[in-house]
Amino acid sequence: MEKWRILFYETPAGNCPVKEFIRKLSPEKKAATIEEIDLLEEFGTALGMPHARPLSNGIWELRARASDGLTRILYFSASKERRAFVLLHGVEKDQRVISDTDRKIALKRKKDYERRP
Repeated sequence: MEKWRILFYETPAGNCPVKEFIRKLSPEKKAATIEEIDLLEEFGTALGMPHARPLSNGIWELRARASDGLTRILYFSASKERRAFVLLHGVEKDQRVISDTDRKIALKRKKDYERRP
């Protein structure tokens, strides 16, 4: 079966927030997060709980659990790309839900990505 493509959102200035987020994680959280990204690449839209969960506005959360805490990567399925996800925003989770601020950041980046040619 063909793998899904994983794309990393880039700001207009060329920064990649999710790559920067992953780079700053502890070794345990980094390994768990990369493992979940690999699962998303392999299983795509068939990946469900406990690995992935829909939030709103077409944005999903990729859920990673490490011995020292939880991380979430917010992403969406890119309609202008075939079999591709765009990773938008990373969160070290310390609450029960993803904050409105984090959701708004992801939605803003999604809209920015979709506006681009």
